[in-house]
Amino acid sequence: MAKRLISGCRIAVVCGLLGLNVVPAGADELAALPQDLTRLSLEDLLSIQVTSVSRVAEDLSDAPAAIRVITARDIARSGARNLPELLQLINGVQVARINGRSWAVASRGFNASTSDKLEVRLDGRTLYTPLFSGVVWELQDPPLESIDRIEVIRGPGASLWGANAVNGVINIISKSADETPGSSLMLRAGDELKRQVYARQGQDFGAAGAWRIFAQSRATGPTAMSAEGGFNDFHEISSAGIRGDLSLTPRDELMLSANIQDAEMGSSSSPDAPETMRAGDLIARWTRRHSDRSDFQLQLNLDKSWRHAPTSFGEERTQVDLEFRQRQQLGRHELVWGVGARRSMDQIENGVAIYFDPDNSDLATYNIFLQDRLPLGRSLNLTLGSKFEHNEYTGWEIQPSARLAWRAGPRQMLWAAVSRAARSPNRLDRDLGVILEGPDFVTNDSFRAERALVAELGWRWRLSPDLSLEMSSHYADYDQLRGVSFTPAGELVVSNSGYGRGYGTELDLLWAPQAGWRLWLGYSFLDLRYQAYPDSNDITIDGNNENDPQQQVKLRGSWDFSPRLQLNGQFRWVDRLPDRGTPDYAQLNLYLTYSLRPTLQLQFGGRNLLEAEHPEFGDANGPQVEREVFAGLRWELP
Repeated sequence: MAKRLISGCRIAVVCGLLGLNVVPAGADELAALPQDLTRLSLEDLLSIQVTSVSRVAEDLSDAPAAIRVITARDIARSGARNLPELLQLINGVQVARINGRSWAVASRGFNASTSDKLEVRLDGRTLYTPLFSGVVWELQDPPLESIDRIEVIRGPGASLWGANAVNGVINIISKSADETPGSSLMLRAGDELKRQVYARQGQDFGAAGAWRIFAQSRATGPTAMSAEGGFNDFHEISSAGIRGDLSLTPRDELMLSANIQDAEMGSSSSPDAPETMRAGDLIARWTRRHSDRSDFQLQLNLDKSWRHAPTSFGEERTQVDLEFRQRQQLGRHELVWGVGARRSMDQIENGVAIYFDPDNSDLATYNIFLQDRLPLGRSLNLTLGSKFEHNEYTGWEIQPSARLAWRAGPRQMLWAAVSRAARSPNRLDRDLGVILEGPDFVTNDSFRAERALVAELGWRWRLSPDLSLEMSSHYADYDQLRGVSFTPAGELVVSNSGYGRGYGTELDLLWAPQAGWRLWLGYSFLDLRYQAYPDSNDITIDGNNENDPQQQVKLRGSWDFSPRLQLNGQFRWVDRLPDRGTPDYAQLNLYLTYSLRPTLQLQFGGRNLLEAEHPEFGDANGPQVEREVFAGLRWELP
């Protein structure tokens, strides 16, 4: 009995790494926002420029994709303490807190702690890891006060951003150093948030450029029921960095940045010994603007990370990225093209039961992409593009897209798109092995890329000067989905054992009746189903996806009662997750700020105010997200 229990636990660990449920079969950067968005009208908000859809600057209202933007104003008024809490603001994106240290973040389905179909970038640097094709959210801690905007695309973006951008793209863009001069200090503490400290110093040298440095630290306590269950899931992280933005010539700009992070958190594999993570990154980006119609950009990124989970796993990784992009207007054609290369080297410290074979890798990826935006008339634009990407596991992956945008009048735009995207194999797919008391997990060097063909349709309508509506719908066919099946020898193996389809709709309503009063209402519906191939003996794919909420409702509001007093609220209702035993839940967050003087602000916040605790990615016997309150102050000097 004990051996079976140990074997079952190990299978559960593996399936958790893979983001699977074990059930019986059959069951860019060129556009800058105004620093103060408080007084912008609805028309101004819809004219905010974004770069993620086409990698060139365009008005948000003209972008032919399901894109939403979290502005610097939204960030300052949200009361969020980290990136996942900010992403909870976006309609159609599922963000669930697994425990005190871990998050599950996905767009349009397939959510898990190792979500692998969402491309996330910070200042042009990918946060993707070739270990599992996702983001280690526990180690991502950029200073939120320095973020200019977060552009979130729901839907594929692989033709520009490459493999992994199957169901969405999150593009985080920081403020230039010349937008953050002077000094800033922020302190927060509460019953669950033990401490949050942020300090920044910046200097503007006029035409020559500017620089800033920052340091911050954040610590949260364990969630309810985690300590009693032997998993003290606390999370502590500290980071520091420096950024410089230099004007080399009237046409040339150079951005340099360096950051380090250090994290310590509770470990499920070793409750008495915490898991540790460290990371550092360097970015160098050169931009030359030939004219309003032509520019190019060259960016080099270097990442180094260490991760150690006692008794189970360790990883050291070095990754280098080089990317070149150019925009050129040729007659009526607006061309964007680029090339890129990535080299990722790792050394794995294998545990007692879970191992990677080989325990080290040196993986190279290179790509080329081309996009052409062509006006077909005064109100019709066609965008064609594709990315050609080569990886060492499966060779070339071709990921084309076609987007059509029709301006149906001064207040309406309709758009349609067809895209093909792939999720390339990673170390977890190919090289994972587990020693079990029974059939072992063995490595699979024949795992192929997961693929998707997606059709989208969208409509934006500004009903009045203070009211706008946006709707987007999608249909996706998925093939070669990851599962776990038996080999002819009776061993378990990660395999391409399933296919599926998904469709859904997202509705966004924005009402801004006054400059100091805004309401956002979002509703999303998702029906995602997948099943094993008829000739497969898969044990994880059961034909119905019940791991993502079918429906979500999100409501945000901000009110300026006076120049000194502002109240911001966020409500969200998330449908149940039957596979995980997670009931539906409602969450209310409130955040109040009061300015004692222009340079000194008091902050008061409350999260999960509707109930004492609830699970977001598990059942009532696991970690619970608790009600919490916090207070803080922010002090700034020019």
